[in-house]
Amino acid sequence: MVFAALTIATFAACGSSSSSEKTRLDQAEATELGTQLINGYWNTLSCDDSDSVEYESLLDPGFQAVTVNGPMNKDAVVAALAAACISSTEIKDVVVTAAPDTLVVAYKARRTVNGTPSQFQQLVNVFVKNGNDWDGVVSANSGNVPS
Repeated sequence: MVFAALTIATFAACGSSSSSEKTRLDQAEATELGTQLINGYWNTLSCDDSDSVEYESLLDPGFQAVTVNGPMNKDAVVAALAAACISSTEIKDVVVTAAPDTLVVAYKARRTVNGTPSQFQQLVNVFVKNGNDWDGVVSANSGNVPS
């Protein structure tokens, strides 16, 4: 759910890799990893306001989100997610583009927030390699932030 505010399109501050070797993935690896990262984000969220702490740990300090309501920084996204009860999420149509140490993941998501199911919305998330982790740096969402 990035979605919650989640989601996309121009790079902001990116984390850096601790290695001078950049990670290069073939398309199958990139698609598998991008799908795992997106599902991992959404599976973190629930109706427990402490879930936002785990979600926050997946984001780069410079994380930015863009929604129909405008841009949001990391703190605003985490606060919105902490206030929402996200009881289910369905992901489909995942498309991943890989560059060295960067994944761009476009997909559609539908979620149930505070008991109300949404329509499928188009989202994009950008991840950068940071040591052994992949940090979310940008999220763009064609829908509203959960509230």
